[in-house]
Amino acid sequence: MEIFRSLGVDVVGVNGDLRKQQVVFRNLCTLNFPIVADKRLALSEVFGVVEEPGPGEDTARPRRETFLVDPEGVIVRHWTTVDPGKDAQTVLEEVRRLLA
Repeated sequence: MEIFRSLGVDVVGVNGDLRKQQVVFRNLCTLNFPIVADKRLALSEVFGVVEEPGPGEDTARPRRETFLVDPEGVIVRHWTTVDPGKDAQTVLEEVRRLLA
């Protein structure tokens, strides 16, 4: 996070879970960036990442995708396949490439 901040990048997560579940997730993963609660999936709908419920499920859920948005609000990169263990490094490399 320090590297992102030093480059002027804000990191924000969006999550469709209940706030209580988000707190458990945040603590489990020791996240140090804000998570926007999107239980009604309004923001997820805008970004087009809502999946229909799977077999045996009754609730739509957002897919895990990553967006890099410039200061003017324009999406400059969109990753549809996200590996949580590598995503930060992937995005950081793209930020550095765009700033070069």
